[in-house]
Amino acid sequence: MEYYVIGPDGSKYGPATLETLNKWAAQGRVTATTIIERASDGVRGAASLLPGLAIPAGSTPPAAAPGPASAPPPGVAPTAVSPGPQAGTPVPPAAGAPQTPPADPSRQVQFKDVQPAPGTTPPTYGMSAAPGPMGAGGYPRATYSYDTVPPELKGTVNWGACLVTWIWGLNHRAYVTLLSLGLGIIDVVIGIAMRPPTGAEATTPGSPASGTNPIGIIIGLVGLGLAIWYGAKGYEWAWRSGRFATPDECRRCQATWGWWGLGFIVLCCVGLFLLFGVLFAAMFGMARSMPH
Repeated sequence: MEYYVIGPDGSKYGPATLETLNKWAAQGRVTATTIIERASDGVRGAASLLPGLAIPAGSTPPAAAPGPASAPPPGVAPTAVSPGPQAGTPVPPAAGAPQTPPADPSRQVQFKDVQPAPGTTPPTYGMSAAPGPMGAGGYPRATYSYDTVPPELKGTVNWGACLVTWIWGLNHRAYVTLLSLGLGIIDVVIGIAMRPPTGAEATTPGSPASGTNPIGIIIGLVGLGLAIWYGAKGYEWAWRSGRFATPDECRRCQATWGWWGLGFIVLCCVGLFLLFGVLFAAMFGMARSMPH
């Protein structure tokens, strides 16, 4: 998970990992009242509310001395954020360091209440300082709850859960999907145990060699029903897994799983087609080589 540091003048520094934020905090560049923005969804809050960020005691920045602004040390100049990609990762200036106004104020991103006044409570922007449910990056998720599935995730088929079943389930703590793995193992064991025998018995109608395996057909139908059930419950299970901080993040990840699942099915179909083609060619060659 990556974050941006919002400067007193609205400048954005980053993106930076939690490890980098801790280094900046140790250098006095990030204080308890510094505003932090999560890069994934733009949620902002005071640095004191970010779990895992160690703020040194007494790190509240002093008021800047009046007078003309001077340039900060090399490499730490604030960078105005403008549309388009940013080269490099700007470093926020040290606490209390004077700020140089941006050259083009119209390109400077502005935020409301980006820095609380001295002695006031930092804004929470919908986040809670009390321990609670955490998102994938360990950030408080006060706006949403694990127990309640957001409306935008309901009524949607999760194709990743439907197509790759237990593989998807292991990544989303939906261990009930291991039923599909168990059915597959049982099907293989039964298939080996009911291998076609040799001799006259192989052509007896109703024998294991007659080409029909009722148990395998039942297992296949049960597996298909489970896959449909996984697809219907997939978004709910994905959200309750606690891997996602916002519904949008959840939908993007599940869409990726869906495409991977589709690719897996296509790859399996192509593999089966090639396998049958090779077997057919081999059988045709053997038939031609036999004496008439």
